[in-house]
Amino acid sequence: MHSQAVPPGLGDSVGADRDIDALLDRMPSTSGRPRSVEDLPGGLTNRNLKVTTPAGCVVVRLSDNATSLLAIDRGNEHVNSTAAAAAGVGAAVVDYLPGEGVLVIR
Repeated sequence: MHSQAVPPGLGDSVGADRDIDALLDRMPSTSGRPRSVEDLPGGLTNRNLKVTTPAGCVVVRLSDNATSLLAIDRGNEHVNSTAAAAAGVGAAVVDYLPGEGVLVIR
C-alpha cells in the first residue's frame, strides 16, 4: 500500500492534512486492499490519482476549492460526466463525494 497526503493547494476540499488512505477507505470503489495509489501528472484544476485494488483500477479526481473562482461547478461536472457515461462517450462515474470535491471514474 502506498500512502500519500494531499499537498497544500491541491485537493483543499478534502483537507490539505488529510491522509489519502482515510479518504479512499470511505468509498466502495477504492476501499479494497491491497491498494496502490499513484499520482497522474497533468491535471490543471484537479489532482488525479490512479488507484488500483483487487477490484480493478479507477481514477480519483480531487478538486481544489479554488476552482470555483474559475466558474467550475463540480456538481454540474458530476451530472455531465454521468450523462456522458450513460451515452457511451465517457468514463463511468463510480463514486462521488460532493462536499469533498471527489469524483471517481472507471
